[in-house]
Amino acid sequence: MEHVQRAELWVGGSYVTESATYPFDLRWVPATLGSQSISVRTIDIHGRSAEPSAIQVSVKWDSEPLKTTLPGIKISHLTYGNGRWVALVNGLLNWSTNLTTWTLGSGFEPSAGSVQAISFSGGSFVTAESGGIIRTSQDGIRWTVRKVGRETWNAVGFFQNEWIAVGKHGAMAVTRDLQNWTQLPTLADADILRVAASPEAVIAITADARVLVFAPSFGANSWSLQSLPQSTSARLAVWDGKKFVIVGSDRMGDRLYFSTDAEKWTSSSASATGDNVIRAMETLKDFLFMIGSRVIYQRPNQNWTRLLNLVEVYTEAAPSENSLVLVSFSEFENATTLQTFHLPISPYERWAAVNLPPAATESGDLDNDGLTNFDEYAFDRDPGHFDAAPRLEIKLSNPSSVGFLFPLASPRSDARYWIDSTVDFKRWSPEMILPRTTLDIGSLAHRFFRIRAERVKY
Repeated sequence: MEHVQRAELWVGGSYVTESATYPFDLRWVPATLGSQSISVRTIDIHGRSAEPSAIQVSVKWDSEPLKTTLPGIKISHLTYGNGRWVALVNGLLNWSTNLTTWTLGSGFEPSAGSVQAISFSGGSFVTAESGGIIRTSQDGIRWTVRKVGRETWNAVGFFQNEWIAVGKHGAMAVTRDLQNWTQLPTLADADILRVAASPEAVIAITADARVLVFAPSFGANSWSLQSLPQSTSARLAVWDGKKFVIVGSDRMGDRLYFSTDAEKWTSSSASATGDNVIRAMETLKDFLFMIGSRVIYQRPNQNWTRLLNLVEVYTEAAPSENSLVLVSFSEFENATTLQTFHLPISPYERWAAVNLPPAATESGDLDNDGLTNFDEYAFDRDPGHFDAAPRLEIKLSNPSSVGFLFPLASPRSDARYWIDSTVDFKRWSPEMILPRTTLDIGSLAHRFFRIRAERVKY
């Protein structure tokens, strides 16, 4: 093929970027892990295209994870939220911004209760403790203690603006303000160990392999009780963004249970993941992690992938925005080991970390100017200042085609810019992707255009 006019980069069958200047420098910043299919399409001066076979590349985690050993310190119940870490450090609630320097929080009395779990949900840290103690903090530094019943609380979850505490002997309590708790009637005699929530339902698992389900969107107005088939016990539960996952046990070892609706469950032996015993389970974005003798992860509709074989016995895992921290304590060395793995961070996430508060989403509108936070990024606007919408300049090339002047000198690498058209402002049709600059409009008498941006996740 001769006289190449431009080259286009495609990833996973989606257009990414193009260059019309020799030697056609095409750049791509991966936003997720895993195998990716990459191809380059060339177009000559006559509009003819050629596309060689795609190649497969693998985007991996950091090859050198950060490993930190803290002598004389025992860390447990590590949790992240609002820009800081909270954990039980030598039996006391501490906070840290770097996982190395720990500071004692205020309002914690060691004799008040034994901490069973720490979680971050609904914008607050919440502990579950013995003696009916539940402690809350928005910043992880100043804590308020409340006594809710007498039983030991094992975990606290969050579902549809309501916190749910579960504990020994089937104890359950709910609150909407973390101040006034209502204890629920006992539905199970066994200890309730964990709680997990999807947007439509919440589950709580018992030590004797039963599942309590509350799903108002399915027409249920009370909790129902199910049993996990083939399992004699259950101990871990999460919602991974697509499905509920429970770790239980039968006579042969650990068993995994899956359900998208908290009603119908399928199961498989944990050995299918490459590990017979699962000690911890966590989610980070669309990754589901299992920690046993190795760390493995799974993404939706993909197979299990090994992250690493473990030398230390890691018994906990804690996610932040873009990293997973494994926690191990050695009684012999009297030291805690932390191992941190970082996800690849997209350009948008780097920008958001500097320009947006932690709780802001890409679909939010921080300054109420009609532009989403991602629009502010894509069109190089200030998310804290009321801005005008991006202006699209148009020029008629000839009676049947129109040209566009792109409103940015440097488009974002993880944004796709569309030109849409309408004749009545009711129905919009996508026409083309920038930075292509010319559109054939045929003989249509009139047409209105707009520009929009969408985030590209590969």
